[in-house]
Amino acid sequence: MSKRESTPACIPQVTRLTQVVFDPTRSARLTRVAPGRLGGALVLGALVAATVACSGRECTSGTVAVGDECRPAQAQVQCGPGFKVVGLECRPDDDWVKHYCDETTTEFKDGKCVGTGGVPSVCPNRCPAASGNTICVAGRAFEFTSLLTKGEAGATAVKPDSEVEVVLYDPFAFVADPNGPPLATAQIEDANGCFTVPQVQLPAVLPFFAGGLRPKAAATATPLVLAAMAIFAEANKNVTAAQVLAVSKATTDAWGVADLLSAGSLALWYRSTASGAGIAGVVPNNGGAALPAVRYLKADGSGVDAAATATTPAGIAIATPAVLGSYGGSKAGCAFTARSAASSAPALFFMPIDGEGC
Repeated sequence: MSKRESTPACIPQVTRLTQVVFDPTRSARLTRVAPGRLGGALVLGALVAATVACSGRECTSGTVAVGDECRPAQAQVQCGPGFKVVGLECRPDDDWVKHYCDETTTEFKDGKCVGTGGVPSVCPNRCPAASGNTICVAGRAFEFTSLLTKGEAGATAVKPDSEVEVVLYDPFAFVADPNGPPLATAQIEDANGCFTVPQVQLPAVLPFFAGGLRPKAAATATPLVLAAMAIFAEANKNVTAAQVLAVSKATTDAWGVADLLSAGSLALWYRSTASGAGIAGVVPNNGGAALPAVRYLKADGSGVDAAATATTPAGIAIATPAVLGSYGGSKAGCAFTARSAASSAPALFFMPIDGEGC
């Protein structure tokens, strides 16, 4: 006679009741709460962990005692719409993840949305769905040197009363005429520097916009130089974390580069894909050939480091004049994504170049 057959019938005792819920008030994560503390949360399923009130019998892993039988534990779990059973838990399916995790800054892991290195957005999402080559571009406007030294979390945002507006250009059109008509404009919405361009056509050739700031009123003088930042995009996908820069004339004057704007310059900004920080020790190139007469910004952006032979921790190299080319970089242990770029007078064009492994 087997051990199971010799074991008398037992009555299971519930020792723990865990209810798996989605609580929309807790940053879109799965939350376990005790019975009676559900509030406004939506109950998605329940797990009953039971033990048997007698000795001599144990159920194998993955099963629970129900009456005189050991039944698969998974059969006791019932999940709500949008969820699936994984082991003994209700986990969101792929559609839930896409809906509740911010695709640009988070991913689903261990039952919740977790950060992937980006800064959580402080801007409201006002983007409609993308449709083909018509997408939404949203993000924030920052003062350049504060973004360089403090990162997005501590940078000084451009305020609505700054009398400037956000402009998006086709990059070829911007290089041909930096003062020409943009593809779209947007207003600074709040003290966080947030802006939204609900609908704009992707550039026809290069997969990025030239995004910058200009006076709201034509021909109005501002303390800013004409500067743009590359904003990468693709069809059927909105851009939700774009950056545009306010670069003051006082800043570029302090760099001591007389031909900076008169010839048009390209600021190659080597940044880590993992942290977003500038990468030191990068030697820029164009088509694989080292750039002649390149200049490197000091770590705090206060000037050009005349003694530097590679990027400082700022990660910025300035090429003047900036002819159309495929710009990359070289550093041991790093891999860089080459970018097509150019600039022309009187503009300063920032081209972020991602570095993997550094």
